[in-house]
Amino acid sequence: MLALVLSFNTYSQSFYIQPWIGAGITSTNESWWTNGHAIHATTGGVKLGYSFSRIRLGIGVGLLNTGFGMKGLIFESQYNPQTGYAMETVDVRLRYSELFVPVTFGVKILDAGKFTILPEIGLAPIYTVRYSGKQISQTTGKEVRTVVTTLNERFSLLGLGAVNITYNLHPKLGIVLTPTYYRMLNDITNLSATPNRYAITANVGVVLTL
Repeated sequence: MLALVLSFNTYSQSFYIQPWIGAGITSTNESWWTNGHAIHATTGGVKLGYSFSRIRLGIGVGLLNTGFGMKGLIFESQYNPQTGYAMETVDVRLRYSELFVPVTFGVKILDAGKFTILPEIGLAPIYTVRYSGKQISQTTGKEVRTVVTTLNERFSLLGLGAVNITYNLHPKLGIVLTPTYYRMLNDITNLSATPNRYAITANVGVVLTL
């Protein structure tokens, strides 16, 4: 028993804090979204966790802005009432601003002194703070209309996968680049054509060992 305790104590154990910000792209991969296109995504937050041996556990809180776009749409307001023809087409961009709480598990696969690489996966419950739709004229590039909609179902679940690439400035401080993939596992509406959103971001931050 004593040997097991001594063996466990030889592992590196520590608590850490990791704030981050990031940007990238977001869209949907639903087959019916034929004229869809990606729009920019942003994220930021902070994560706390515990490391032992090569294992790292974490929990955090962050803000994630996702959505998708569709080009070439025509609404009633785009028609000329005298001729009956469309005056222009619009680019519609739908955007979700969401608070999320990621719970992550990672394993360090490389520890080369100054550099470490640690892939991780996780799940995150989400609360949608804001949902809005924007129409942009494809003729002038100017915003035509913005609609903010109240959602009845604000909670959903997100899956994520990431790779933490750390450059250690000090044994207790490092700069982290984290390419991250976010995928909505269940959405916030009951529509039969619910868009299956995803986001890919490049996050940067620091990791501080406490």
